[in-house]
Amino acid sequence: MNQVDKSLIDNDYEDIILGEGNANDSTLLFPIGKADLGTKPDINTGKIHIRIGRSPQIWNLRELYKISNTTLPKELQLFDQYNIWVIAITVQIMKEGGFKDIRQLGCKITYPENRAITILSGMPETSFIKMANGSLESSFDLGVNGSTTISEDFQEEIKPWVSLDGGLKIRQNAKAQINLSFSVITPTVIAIGAGDYAGEWLLFRNDGTPLVGQQPLMHILLCPKDMKTLKFEAQVYATIDTLHMLPMRLTGPSVEFKTLLDRNANVAL
Repeated sequence: MNQVDKSLIDNDYEDIILGEGNANDSTLLFPIGKADLGTKPDINTGKIHIRIGRSPQIWNLRELYKISNTTLPKELQLFDQYNIWVIAITVQIMKEGGFKDIRQLGCKITYPENRAITILSGMPETSFIKMANGSLESSFDLGVNGSTTISEDFQEEIKPWVSLDGGLKIRQNAKAQINLSFSVITPTVIAIGAGDYAGEWLLFRNDGTPLVGQQPLMHILLCPKDMKTLKFEAQVYATIDTLHMLPMRLTGPSVEFKTLLDRNANVAL
């Protein structure tokens, strides 16, 4: 079993260590001749330290319209039985020696199937990532029905950004909709799960630089209006290069999270 360095433990984060014990076939992590059957070579294969924030940032769509000084569309009245929530989960990726480069990192979020929770969209996603002021950003317009579209650049009457917790920014766009933006650590991200109760992100880094750093992962959720608490399970995995230049997947355990939803659920505008 992989042990967590107690000096790295932070009560605000769930610490997950991926190492030899999480590999599909750990013998591929060792040099040829060092992994004889029935023996375990005394070699430090390294580990990947991943931290998931215990307290996700979460906003009701009505709250975001108020923060960005955007008029709430009448169409929102169609959702009398539901609330739309924006939830941002912080993931930190730290590689701690031994392993070759991380080819990709995955994070799967599963919501309770019996609570009628529907994922409307997930961010970041490659087509919504662009270079801005020398750094990568995921920027998108958020529709009243929870849909996401690529942000259009506009020059006239640019509204100022308003900072949110978790490194996110929000402003009103040229169409009087919400525009959200946050930093990303890689230009290549696949997000799947729209229309389902489980979603997944795959983060790739193909330019030779390390896939490490802090990354918000965001879901736009449709939830029953009477739901006061959101529960979900998170599971992370990484694909690494072994000493034999073969890909190897390291899969972590599922971890349960819970957050309150009743804060600002019915903001008066």
